[in-house]
Amino acid sequence: MTSRVGPALALAGVHKGVDLPDGQRLEILRGVDLEIPAASSTAIVGRSGSGKSTLLSLMGLLAAPDAGTIQIDGVAAAGLSGKQSARLRNGHIGFIFQNYSLVPTWNVFQNCALPLLYSSGVSGRQQRERVRSALAEMGLADRADALPGHLSGGEQQRVAIARALVTEPTVVLADEPTGTLDQTTAEAVLDVLFATAQRTGTALVVVTHDDQVAARAQTRRELDGGRFVA
Repeated sequence: MTSRVGPALALAGVHKGVDLPDGQRLEILRGVDLEIPAASSTAIVGRSGSGKSTLLSLMGLLAAPDAGTIQIDGVAAAGLSGKQSARLRNGHIGFIFQNYSLVPTWNVFQNCALPLLYSSGVSGRQQRERVRSALAEMGLADRADALPGHLSGGEQQRVAIARALVTEPTVVLADEPTGTLDQTTAEAVLDVLFATAQRTGTALVVVTHDDQVAARAQTRRELDGGRFVA
């Protein structure tokens, strides 16, 4: 477990909007403040259109805010070049998507190793060790050579979890991580996700509409109208 001082992720006064075809401006996020402690779990809930997807993109440094600040592990994202932002994102943030986002022509080992291809200071031997360890953690050691199309939905999502954690990130952002799974499989995947994040000291942020998923997190925040209301 990595020891960290200060929040894993912090947003202050974040605004984000889009220009509409009629020339109007739609404000999606309106002064969002959010602090994610290290080694914690947080569920972000809200109805469709509340700004969850936009918030997730900003937290993952996939978009920049119109105003406000974002810090990842104490590093301010504002003013970074594209390469610097990508380096910060790859080194500190893991992503888990609802649709798994696995490369269909790559086997499980290759998919899990993908983020490490962009990590500096990690030797080939260390990369292989990390991937083997991550897959073993997910119960997929014997599936390393399988293609995603030969896996069940639950297995594919566990590959995605392994991929998100293989870089030993500061924070993992999970977007509806069990949205396509049946209840039994979803519960098993969530057991692995929350237990592994807790064991490794990784901060976990889960964006979900499912109250049962949200109930697993230590903290629940509700987004409504571009602001947190709870």
